[in-house]
Amino acid sequence: MRTVTISAVGVGKVPSNVLDRSVIMENLLTAEEAGRMLAVGVAIIPPGVRVPGEGMGVHDADEISYIVSGKITAGTASETRTLSAGTVTFLAAGETHWSCNDSCDPATIFWVLVNPPFPLLRAVTMPFPEERG
Repeated sequence: MRTVTISAVGVGKVPSNVLDRSVIMENLLTAEEAGRMLAVGVAIIPPGVRVPGEGMGVHDADEISYIVSGKITAGTASETRTLSAGTVTFLAAGETHWSCNDSCDPATIFWVLVNPPFPLLRAVTMPFPEERG
């Protein structure tokens, strides 16, 4: 059994991946470690930060996320919602999305990618729908 304490993510070490120069994205369980069935991680989004910095992001795997603490605004091509601690979200593989921490406190998000392909993540930045012409 492998255990990780979310409150220790990013504390006292260089994170495994830093997005947009301030977002800590740490893989807690890689797809390789989980027999390629899933990947698990935590994202810590500081106040005032948007992920991705511009446009939309997308994954080639279904994503389930749990807002552990804080509050974010998250959107897809068809809707925008405010999400707070205790909220669970589901994004189907290929669904474009973004998140922004508009609050004064960091937001911690626990995420699971189901049946991720290899390479694990495909980070794509594309224009918002209204910018596509």
